[in-house]
Amino acid sequence: MKFVLTKIPVVEDLLVLALQDYIQELRWAEMFPNHTNINLSNDHPFEELLGGTGDIPNLFPSVTVVSANDAESSGMAKGWKEETLQSADMQGFDREGWYVTEGALADLVAALAVSDVYGLSHTTVWKDSVSFEIWSENAQVKNDLYSLLVGFLTGPKIMQLKQERNIVIPSSSINGQRSGYYNFDFGRVLYGGRITFTADYQVIQAVYDSEIGTLAEIRHTYQEVLNG
Repeated sequence: MKFVLTKIPVVEDLLVLALQDYIQELRWAEMFPNHTNINLSNDHPFEELLGGTGDIPNLFPSVTVVSANDAESSGMAKGWKEETLQSADMQGFDREGWYVTEGALADLVAALAVSDVYGLSHTTVWKDSVSFEIWSENAQVKNDLYSLLVGFLTGPKIMQLKQERNIVIPSSSINGQRSGYYNFDFGRVLYGGRITFTADYQVIQAVYDSEIGTLAEIRHTYQEVLNG
């Protein structure tokens, strides 16, 4: 039986979650009692306004996490690696971030109860071009949000993403425009700012086959695939 496990972190979603924790830890609501709610999302508030499903007091201030471009980093592939999976490897397995069903995991655990399972894993590094788009009715609130987001991108939350999710945001990639963005389309002035950066992350795919008895069989089979 063949088992395919794929791990692809959704950078935008993980950044939104980290930002929510960051804003809460900062006690934003105490700092800005007149602007206690920040709309942190992957969905742009302008979409709701244009669709008639939202109103300005509930949508702003906002920070939208946007992925502008996503591509494999040239020359950063780690190649194929032969794997021997043992029963102990599945103890405490964390499914978060993995695209694999409960049924497949149950079958894999059952196969491992009989013997080790052999396979291959392949890792590539991708680069996501990301932006934080900031909008507020209040120019000062927008400026303060901008400053706090710069702090977020250079602080411990980013180190946590690196340690726990293998997501790396090089400080040299961070660029921003604190002001100069305005919107007049919705009956009042909205003030905007923007921060862009890149995020490197790993894509892992592992293929195991319980019918393969030794690593030598993997080498033989994989070589045949390479040679067509």
